[in-house]
Amino acid sequence: MRESHYRQRYRVLQASIEEMDRRCDGAIPSRVPGLWEAFEDDVDLVGALQMRWYTRLSGRIEVQQLRLPDHDQAVVSAWRLTQAELPGVRMVIDRLIESPTSPRMGLMLAKARRNEHIMVALMAGLTWFHDDRAAALGFDLERAARRDPVAQRRDSESRRRSLAARLREMLAA
Repeated sequence: MRESHYRQRYRVLQASIEEMDRRCDGAIPSRVPGLWEAFEDDVDLVGALQMRWYTRLSGRIEVQQLRLPDHDQAVVSAWRLTQAELPGVRMVIDRLIESPTSPRMGLMLAKARRNEHIMVALMAGLTWFHDDRAAALGFDLERAARRDPVAQRRDSESRRRSLAARLREMLAA
């Protein structure tokens, strides 16, 4: 019995994601068997990758909102968890946002990114659906998620140490 197009597409997408996550080089693994039979072109494939990212992220946000009372922090945490689960996918999407392979790819990714930013801003409770600021607020959440949490802790500890050092100097004087 011949595999349905839907099942083949799912299987090939999974194999592609596993290869991307294994390599983490930001490139589409063009040698996955059946890739170009299952997907029309790179825009079709990247659209499926974007949808996988989007659905995983929205599910993670819902879970994190149950765990964290601060909805902004829940979104940031969910974004980081999703990136950790799909590192190669995120690298491919980021690379193609920076340097799209075609105008069609650039337009598709720009629309997807805007929609994602609106979704995360809505889920964080920062805005409502028809708010013109929604995409910018979502972008700010993504930027916060991309900041290195270890570096943020080091910066915070460094500021605390320098304040403590200044207080010691003042007390010694």
